[in-house]
Amino acid sequence: MAAAVSIPEAPSVPVATTRRPASLSERERRIVRALAAAVIPAGEVFEAGGEGTLRRFEQWLDGSNPFQMGILRSLLWAAELAAVPSTGRVLSALSPERATRFLETWAGSRLHPRRMLLRAIVSPIKVAHFDDPRAFARDYEGSDMGEVALPPGTL
Repeated sequence: MAAAVSIPEAPSVPVATTRRPASLSERERRIVRALAAAVIPAGEVFEAGGEGTLRRFEQWLDGSNPFQMGILRSLLWAAELAAVPSTGRVLSALSPERATRFLETWAGSRLHPRRMLLRAIVSPIKVAHFDDPRAFARDYEGSDMGEVALPPGTL
């Protein structure tokens, strides 16, 4: 006959219901603005990359876990410091035109890892920049599809 086995009850663990919002340092914010200005020109619908991009990027980061934030911070600092060997300055200290030229050398590099690093750096910033209802308010020919009802305060 098998003996009855008693399993002790697991201790209760408090579950955090609120998550501390992810935040960038002022220097990291400057890097995001510099990258956005260098890679996102003004268009017909959207403004050039800059302060608005930074605001949407920070909203996009809201709720990121520490691991994700660590990766994104590492990418930002990789971009910031990568400019030093060829320009003598960090990326955020370059003019937007010079930063664009620097990043274009990466985009045209024969080295696949350099091109992929550039994609990894700028993709999250571009995703945040274009995460806007205006991106979906146009048809394939580019003509306006009519009014888009936006909640107050979304732009």
